[in-house]
Amino acid sequence: MDKLKKNFNHEEPTIEQEMDTLIEQAETYESEGDVDGAICKYQEMFYWTRSHHALSSWKGNTKVAHCKAKVGIFLAQREDYTEAYSMFDQAIALVYVNSTETDKIITKWMVLACLCSVLDGQTKEQLEKEIWTYGGGGYTLSFISGNPYYDLISGIVNTYYSDDVYGFTEVCKSNHDILDPIMTTLLLRLKQKIPEKEDLSTRELSVENNLDTTNHTIRGLCKLIEDLEAENRSLRKQLEKKDNTDYEDFGILG
Repeated sequence: MDKLKKNFNHEEPTIEQEMDTLIEQAETYESEGDVDGAICKYQEMFYWTRSHHALSSWKGNTKVAHCKAKVGIFLAQREDYTEAYSMFDQAIALVYVNSTETDKIITKWMVLACLCSVLDGQTKEQLEKEIWTYGGGGYTLSFISGNPYYDLISGIVNTYYSDDVYGFTEVCKSNHDILDPIMTTLLLRLKQKIPEKEDLSTRELSVENNLDTTNHTIRGLCKLIEDLEAENRSLRKQLEKKDNTDYEDFGILG
């Protein structure tokens, strides 16, 4: 009877507890270095939350959003930029309505989504439209000019699509304090895709070297001309002296 009573009183785990269990399992795979296992377990959690309508609360949305962003990072590291972008976009969509407390992390996800779009071959026009959707047209109004993350992605877009390696590097340097490891990785990959061109400082140094070489050559030519003229004057004097000596020998002079 006591055993039956105990079973009868046994409480089923709540939706949140089930979600936490799946997240813990995914994190265990991750800690063991099994990224595939972690992704599969996170995907299982995403399916489970949809089937159990677990996204009705703000807290549930936030947990799932962070897990989607984490999967997005895994996929971006593997250069699966299409799926990575999808994960970041879904993460943003889950939490943007009430983004006051998580605004900073959301803008990071927006930058990562945009970087994945560029690496996936988006045109500049498509990406600018995407940035506008994240900024003035949709998700969070803090993703506008003056926000460091917005300024970072805007600068990257302008320099990347104009093949400006020097400008690209300067944008990254001026925003280094907001870069995290995955952003840095994606930016380095982007930089490697820009056609190699001499930056401004290299071109200036090359011009200076060419001028130095030219000036040295000109100075050398001037010295050679001076030496030739001096030699010519010496020869003329010798000839004049010889001519005078010949005239004297013939009794013409003196």
